[in-house]
Amino acid sequence: MEQKQITATYAEAVKAIKEAILESRYRAARLVNKEVLALYYAIGGYISVQSRAARWGSNAIGTISELLQQELPGLRGFSETSIKRMRIFYEAWCSMFENRPLSADDLQNSIIPVGDKGHIEIRPLTTDELPPETLDAFLNHGDFC
Repeated sequence: MEQKQITATYAEAVKAIKEAILESRYRAARLVNKEVLALYYAIGGYISVQSRAARWGSNAIGTISELLQQELPGLRGFSETSIKRMRIFYEAWCSMFENRPLSADDLQNSIIPVGDKGHIEIRPLTTDELPPETLDAFLNHGDFC
């Protein structure tokens, strides 16, 4: 009888620990995903402002992608197609985060914070203000690669 109690106690402990591990992994994955999306959003904004305001030529994104590959060998997820998708991602979501649509004036005035020497500011996205269904759609975005 005592052996069954010990086994049941251990089984409960294993179940509790397993649930804690899985919940922690899920929260960590969401946090990492949120950070990556903030990066993609910032890059997309920078690319949007520069390319839509005609500050760059027609093959700028392809050239930037190639140069990134040279600077960071083995870098994945920053192909020309992926960077264009980041721009599309930014343009689709900017009105949700900026609380207003992107206008031509915004493009000319560089609404994306860009500091000295083209530094891109990767700011935390205020996803707390998004309705739950919109937040889920945002956090589950992942088709850049």
